[in-house]
Amino acid sequence: MKRLGFILGCALLLGAAGLAFAQVGHITPVGHVDSVNLDWRTPSPSEVQLTEGYFDFLSEDLAPKNTDQLGTLQLPEDKTYTLALLGGIEASKVLSLGETGALKVQMLESIEGSLNMDGQNVLLLYNNATGKWDGISESSFDIEDGSSYDIQSQFPEIRVRLIGAKATEVTAGGGGGGGCSAAFLAPAALLLLAPLLVLRKRG
Repeated sequence: MKRLGFILGCALLLGAAGLAFAQVGHITPVGHVDSVNLDWRTPSPSEVQLTEGYFDFLSEDLAPKNTDQLGTLQLPEDKTYTLALLGGIEASKVLSLGETGALKVQMLESIEGSLNMDGQNVLLLYNNATGKWDGISESSFDIEDGSSYDIQSQFPEIRVRLIGAKATEVTAGGGGGGGCSAAFLAPAALLLLAPLLVLRKRG
């Protein structure tokens, strides 16, 4: 009876821990994007601001087609979203003489501005190092020359690709949100078996 009580006690403790983790879900505050769709249009001049430089409109052919092309995203914790891509730009700034070579690191030249389209709550930036689109929950950007977001890092120019996006939370039952909880329950089940294995060995 004592052994049975011990087993039941372990089960209750681990069950409570499992519920706590299930409520937290995604541990890191990056959220989860369930699907990507295009709601593409050309940004208006008032939606684009550059401190210095110029921009061209980004072709929708360069936009991510699925979630595999998304990198690190700043989204609310433990929520699943659909991501609508609203439109984008390719912003550039030509560096003047003396801003490249040995002086480039000291001067830390950058391109600054914002892309703020109607309905936008996420700004996607193309990461040239990973080949994926990272996202921040802001409309402004400040990209340094030679960084992973500079797609012209080998030239005396800073060039970045940006997309305004709208993340919409998936309603309950929409799927995609239970993966983290299920992932926790699998090792928890193994822990529940541990007392049984000990008793079997002693028997």
